[in-house]
Amino acid sequence: MTTVKEEMYDVLIVGAGLAGLSAAKVIDSTELSYCVLEAAERAGGKVKSGCNNQGDYCLELGAQFVNPDMTEMVRLIEESGMTLSETETGAGSVFLNAKTLSPINDFIESVEEKLGREDRKGKRSLSETIEGWKISEEEKRIAKSFFTEEATVDTDSILADSFFDVSERYESQLDDLSHQASGQLNTLIDHMIESLKQPVLFNHAVDSVSKQADSYKVTVSSGQSYYAKAVIIAIPPTVAKAVAFDEQLSEYYQPLLDSYVDGAVIKHTFSYPKAFWQELELKDSLVSVEGVVFSNYRGLSISDSSKKGEAPRLTAFTGGDLARKWAKKTEDERKMFVLERLSSVFGKRAGSYTDFRESIWVDHPYCGGGYSAQIHTKGHPDAAHKLRSPHGQVVFASTEVAEAFPGFMEGAVRSGKRAAKAIIKN
Repeated sequence: MTTVKEEMYDVLIVGAGLAGLSAAKVIDSTELSYCVLEAAERAGGKVKSGCNNQGDYCLELGAQFVNPDMTEMVRLIEESGMTLSETETGAGSVFLNAKTLSPINDFIESVEEKLGREDRKGKRSLSETIEGWKISEEEKRIAKSFFTEEATVDTDSILADSFFDVSERYESQLDDLSHQASGQLNTLIDHMIESLKQPVLFNHAVDSVSKQADSYKVTVSSGQSYYAKAVIIAIPPTVAKAVAFDEQLSEYYQPLLDSYVDGAVIKHTFSYPKAFWQELELKDSLVSVEGVVFSNYRGLSISDSSKKGEAPRLTAFTGGDLARKWAKKTEDERKMFVLERLSSVFGKRAGSYTDFRESIWVDHPYCGGGYSAQIHTKGHPDAAHKLRSPHGQVVFASTEVAEAFPGFMEGAVRSGKRAAKAIIKN
């Protein structure tokens, strides 16, 4: 009987999203041997590009926005041959309450500031925190809807203490929607893969991870096993729950992974011949609308996602429990629901779109849902810190555990680089 010699790598990287590819790029610059295992048939995770029906411009079906302070993403965009393109909102743009059609910019700024001043009070939900604020009932509904869309998890489920921490780790004073890549973000992912000396192994979903004497055994769905001295798990905590860890690893990691609840978001992008929302008549004056928050539909908001030099666009983001509800409907039902909400604010012109794209990020088995996962009310507040810190020779990397810009592409890149450097140091 012939035995197959199993190759021993220095590092195994689980996941080929931005975090995993960023970790691989750091390891690739050393003498360490490595292998990247990706469950899906493509790389990028929640980075997924498309185009309009005519193919004249790109549309991001997943992650989309950056700002100049997100320096790692800016560098990758430029390295892959693209530039930063401004999100083209009108001058003096406002956010509106969909119910009253009144500007709420100052209110949104005030509630974001409230988060920074909140005392840490145990296991309260974000909704319970908002209920304690001295604001009107309508303002509470707006705050809950705004934060539900921002987190893509309902405020009833989010641990307030953790959400405060996530907000503090957004290291910028700039709008998070201010810029986009000039081309498709898929180009960036392709560039990262092409820069590696080793190929990514696709369709290699990891089933289990176990500690050996002085190494780790990682088994994929085909039954094949890989061995390494260290493992970087570059997938969201909620996705990692499906991985079977041995008793020793599970005892440490399972409570941390179980601390997270998955996000959920549905993205609808409508293209128009003219940006009519940048000249919306309200109370005998014209205003430019940057965004709309719906208090009656918690987790629903609309943003001007137009890119300079391309067709004007509005994107509706449906997050949290509302996204889970509508994910069970048909595409036509979801489209009609969003169009009705658009029409309630902008009138009949909302129906004059020239292109429509839908993408659903709910319970994805390999990259999770929403923008990211959040720590729930029964979770460990320090789960992110523990996951990004090496335990033995295992460390996690994902936007959820990023020290800076969690929930954003920038956070994923920084998290991957940090994890790789920690393994190299060890």
